Amino acid sequence: HAIRVSLFGDEVERISSVDPLTGEIIEELDSLALFPASHYTTDEDRLKQAIEGIEENGHRVVVLAPSAQASRGVLRDEGFGDADTVAAFLINEVLQEKARGGILWVDEAGLLGARDMARLFEAAERLDARVVLMGDRRQHASPSRGAPLRLLEEQAGVPVAEVTDIQRQRGSYKAA
Repeated sequence: HAIRVSLFGDEVERISSVDPLTGEIIEELDSLALFPASHYTTDEDRLKQAIEGIEENGHRVVVLAPSAQASRGVLRDEGFGDADTVAAFLINEVLQEKARGGILWVDEAGLLGARDMARLFEAAERLDARVVLMGDRRQHASPSRGAPLRLLEEQAGVPVAEVTDIQRQRGSYKAA
């Protein structure tokens, strides 16, 4: 299933589980698990470990950030050579195809405005991709209208999980 977050201006109107092929609403959700980072918990090494683990399990990961400095500067310098901006992703069909059936990982998601967040979720739904929003709403605010990361957490009641350790499974877990 895909998750659709419907925004009305800078308010979360509805969270739905939808069929990614037809767009049909499967169920309305009261909550959604959101995994933001804080400046105390997620560094580039942990980000690399998480993405490597996802890729080892056969999923493609497209790493994005709201700003050129964060995506083409910091993330590329830290080893994410294909990192790009959310804006570039939204207009680049080749980059979007790389995300088909995979994961869109957005660093510094607190900088995303409501319109870009909605467009990103629409693209993810169309591409049958999942979205991971990483960021601390208390650390950075969107320069654009709306604060969807804050709204998802505070207004929509999305539970927040803090990643403190990356655990790799060992042994014969695949046989289970």
